[in-house]
Amino acid sequence: MVKDYYTVDDSGKVYGTKGEMKSFWQRSRKYPYQAFRFQTKDGGKITKRRDRVVALAWVDGRTDLRTEVDHINGIHNDDRPANLRWVTHQENSDFLTLRQRRHGERPVASELEGQIQWAFMTVTQN
Repeated sequence: MVKDYYTVDDSGKVYGTKGEMKSFWQRSRKYPYQAFRFQTKDGGKITKRRDRVVALAWVDGRTDLRTEVDHINGIHNDDRPANLRWVTHQENSDFLTLRQRRHGERPVASELEGQIQWAFMTVTQN
């Protein structure tokens, strides 16, 4: 079982079995999610995305349909539990499409009566 190889605290930090903080890397600019690798007892290696590990440990709402992790604020390396939620594949696709179409604005989603509702905020830089 993978959880035998790491622990996750409520701030999203991941630690190995000896208490060492795991280091993360971003695979590429096109793939913005952070991942970490650990060695299994039989010598194999497993790679896991940090957002999924944190969500599995701290975020309620995973169902048979809601199996993908969404970053509420749209920042893919912000893996705090408060910024993650479980969504369906369709909801995740809708979020990405909305973000790509509305240049200069960031979609902000909230859940109302089990449905994702979208609003947009203008992103300004100082």
